[in-house]
Order: sequence, then structure tokens, then C-alpha cells
Amino acid sequence: MTERQIRPWSKEEVNFLKEKTGAWTIYGIAHKLGRTPVAVSAKMSKLRIGNTKVQTGLVTAGELGRLLKVDRNTIMGWIRHHGLTCIRRPLSMKDPIIS
Repeated sequence: MTERQIRPWSKEEVNFLKEKTGAWTIYGIAHKLGRTPVAVSAKMSKLRIGNTKVQTGLVTAGELGRLLKVDRNTIMGWIRHHGLTCIRRPLSMKDPIIS
């Protein structure tokens, strides 16, 4: 069994990660940085930058559902049938972002 090499994160990589979180997918960030999606996700967790609301000032349908204590699918229904505005952003999850 071979040992895996762990490459430290540079300041430039961390800055790129912080800047692109919420605008790019984890897969896109990983590809650009030459890292695995698991490594990117782990670094986001360590830096506590995975929360859409904190990064962009917006919330996902799932986050809004938790805040309002309703199911995420209820929020999706409001978007589809009642004109709740949202924007679609590439995230690791599939929830649209409520604007």
C-alpha cells in the first residue's frame, strides 16, 4: 500500500476557495486547484466557509425551510407555484438560492 502525499494549502488556494465558494461547484474548484472534491469540501468545513448565507448573503431553499420550520419541498412549491423569487447558483447541493 502506498502512502498518500498531503499537499499543504497555499494562501492563494485558500483565497481562491473563499472567493469562489457559492459561485462555483466544489467539483469546479477542485478541478481548478488540482485537488479532489473531498479535499476541497474538507477544507471548506475546516475554514467554516460552507454556509451559503455566510458566503453570499443569500439562503438556500433548504436553509429557508429550516428557518421557517417547513419542509424544503414546501419552499420549492412556493418557488414554482407562487412566485417566490430565487436564483440558481452552482453549489454542492441542489437547492436554489432564495434572493
